[in-house]
Formats: sequence, structure tokens, C-alpha cells
Amino acid sequence: MEQLVSLTISKCLSILATGDLPLMITLADQALELARRGGTRSDLAFAHTIQMIGRYVCSDLRGVEQHFTSGLEFFSDPGFRQFPGMGVSAFGVASWNAWLLGHPKLVNGKVI
Repeated sequence: MEQLVSLTISKCLSILATGDLPLMITLADQALELARRGGTRSDLAFAHTIQMIGRYVCSDLRGVEQHFTSGLEFFSDPGFRQFPGMGVSAFGVASWNAWLLGHPKLVNGKVI
């Protein structure tokens, strides 16, 4: 299952580069479903990150917030942290998203 999740996430990133955003979101949804059915905590972190990226470029700011909140418990997984670029992507997109929503001082879902 882990290999299938990884393959689907890789496809998402490739499709993102082509600009076919509806297909990217469809694949991101599939990746998340696969990760939920039998993936690891790391797979769930990757799947939520790819959801955040896809939803951000599609201007689904509430969706970004939802996936950041859902993914928070998985972002500290050692398997996910082996890829520092993905962690930076997750928190970077979340910070841009919070800023666009008018919450530049939002930490863990709370305005400070």
C-alpha cells in the first residue's frame, strides 16, 4: 500500500507541474483515501501535504486549513521528516493560507 500511496503522490506532483488542477485534486483525493485505508503515518502526512498544495493553487483556502489541521498529528512522523522540503511545503502553504484568510498570527488553529 505504501508504494501505491507514494506513486499516487508522485503523479500528483507531476500533474501539478502540467497545470491540470482538476486531475491533480482527483489524484490527491485518491492518495489520501489510500493512505487512510492502509498507509503509514508518513503516508498520511504526505497525502495531507499534497492536498494542501492542490487546494491552495485551486484557491480552496478552507480546504487547505482543513488538511493542515487534520495533518498536524502526522507532520512530526520521522518518515515524513526525512524529506524536509515536504515539511517546509506543508507549513509554508499553511502560513500563506493563514495570511490570505486574514489570520497572519494563527498558530494551531488559534489567532494569537
